[in-house]
Amino acid sequence: MLLKSINVVLTLSFLLGLGYFLRAKNIIKKNDINLLSFFAISVSVPANIFVSTITNFDKALLIKFAPSVFLPITQTLLLFLISYILAKIIKLPKNRFGVFASIFSFGNIGLIGLPVAASVLGIDSLVYSSVFFLSNTLIFWTLSVYLIKRDATIMLENKNTQKNKNSFSEKLKTIITILKTPTIITFLVTIILILSEIKTPEFLFNSVKYLSNIGTPFAMIYLGAIVCDAKDLKFKFGIDLVLLSVGRFILAPLIMILFLRFGNYSYELKESFILYSGIAAMTQIGVLAGIHGADKEYAAYAIMSTIFLYPISLILFQFLLKLI
Repeated sequence: MLLKSINVVLTLSFLLGLGYFLRAKNIIKKNDINLLSFFAISVSVPANIFVSTITNFDKALLIKFAPSVFLPITQTLLLFLISYILAKIIKLPKNRFGVFASIFSFGNIGLIGLPVAASVLGIDSLVYSSVFFLSNTLIFWTLSVYLIKRDATIMLENKNTQKNKNSFSEKLKTIITILKTPTIITFLVTIILILSEIKTPEFLFNSVKYLSNIGTPFAMIYLGAIVCDAKDLKFKFGIDLVLLSVGRFILAPLIMILFLRFGNYSYELKESFILYSGIAAMTQIGVLAGIHGADKEYAAYAIMSTIFLYPISLILFQFLLKLI
């Protein structure tokens, strides 16, 4: 299990290092970085949601596991609340609140969670990953995107040295924009297709599946390029990064264990949800920060810290299982 997680970390590190090298040699240029972020977020993520959901669910399974979706949703909302309280306590700059809360609350189910879970818990555990993935998708692409956009607004206000009043109409416009993103539209369409029992043509499914595979490589290469551009900023491993690691690897699984005590859930679901709760941060957070103009350098360094520390989480997982 530990070897599997180390292999995952090495894979991500290689892709990140590749992005750093290509940017340092100016093979990846500024405009290329924007193209990478577009494909990673607007093309690959919707494709990944479609393929993962269609592959792992039919109508009966979707209805069966629907109540379980509220476990990770409630956990994530609680983590958001805790992260904001901690951010205020440590006096984190307000333009980093959204990124901090997102990294604190969301793990990378797709690239890290799936291979590790398949190795540790067996292939049958993957259906639970889809439940967790759907829950994360719903919250991340609404609340988290909104907060990252707000980070960008605060950064812009700081640069302009004057505050723009966010009226209700402006906030409503932002929310509507978020709901019209390819990810949310794909999520809703996919659920409708499953409930309607409409089969996807094979050629279309295979095409979308190819697109779904480019997301993580592009996201990691993007983060490597951003780290290269930010190498002179000299980020320090401060209390905020420590709290992010504690939140991801300790607090999130403990909260899930607490929730699981208040229901009659199978042991397989319990161990799967605990494993998925303590996964390194979602790489798309860094890409989104760049797209919306938030602090992408801070996001890149924070995500990197959770990736490199992830093997420790799997050691803790063995002890956490004894609490259920």
